[in-house]
Amino acid sequence: MGIDSKIPIKLILNPSDKGFSKEFSLFGFREVLNSLLVYYIVRKYRPCVIDIGANLGYYVALEVIAGAEKIIAIEPIPLTYFYLRKNVRTYGNVVTLNVAVADRDGEVNMTVSDGFNLAHVTGESQDAPVYPESNIRVRGVSLSTLIAKLGFQNFKNIMLRMDIEGYEYKVLKDIPKQISLINVELHPRNYDVKEFCQRIVDQGFSIEYFIGDIPFGFYPLINILD
Repeated sequence: MGIDSKIPIKLILNPSDKGFSKEFSLFGFREVLNSLLVYYIVRKYRPCVIDIGANLGYYVALEVIAGAEKIIAIEPIPLTYFYLRKNVRTYGNVVTLNVAVADRDGEVNMTVSDGFNLAHVTGESQDAPVYPESNIRVRGVSLSTLIAKLGFQNFKNIMLRMDIEGYEYKVLKDIPKQISLINVELHPRNYDVKEFCQRIVDQGFSIEYFIGDIPFGFYPLINILD
């Protein structure tokens, strides 16, 4: 994607994962436009990033090479978290947490499939299941509790990078004042996007970029052009 890095980037993939791992093994990139946006925004503001739904650490790696001050990489699925820790272990400014960020403190039910990046809080995704699914219970914390436990109460430059398959609608209902930047994947089948965006604006944010990323089917063409 034209991003130069002096830090070697390598992702150990999950051989059981028919989602992100399969896609990344074929092409070596994903979500091209949003990847570039995250990289350049982090490079510009050098924030502390709370990466929610970090998966195997693809965006974490981009945040590292872009110069994020510190990164909290959060992944609730135990097997995915196992690989995430392996992938970020050489980065000195990354902390990992095996929890789900929720709209409340306490355990939450999550649906997990063979496409591990599609894991979501049960009942929060209206997409038709693509892979066989199972349910697990994981520890959940709210954003405000998370910031307090991390000792970030006095921080002013925190960026959220969030991909939680529809649950963002509930999590971002009340955004802590320490957060100044948000990059979130939207799921329009789950809620009214216009109403969701208005709720974010009403909490003091402005919407700078709205991306419809390049469909997966174009990835082979991107490889050829590259």
